[in-house]
Amino acid sequence: MATSPKVTPKVISFVNLKGGVGKTTLAVSYASYLGKTLKKRVLVVDLDPQTNTSFWVMGFNEWKDHESKKGT
Repeated sequence: MATSPKVTPKVISFVNLKGGVGKTTLAVSYASYLGKTLKKRVLVVDLDPQTNTSFWVMGFNEWKDHESKKGT
């Protein structure tokens, strides 16, 4: 039985304590580039209470529907 090569995941974080420096824009754009252009599997974790990344990735209407059914 053949085994597939082990893939080591990479963690990329965008961190800055100051607001308005482009963390969300950079994170979403880079995730999109990795997924669409390089065909990589990407997991985006939104820890910001403003949930702007979730709006971008899910779309506002889908996020609002999710929030109303399951919370944030």
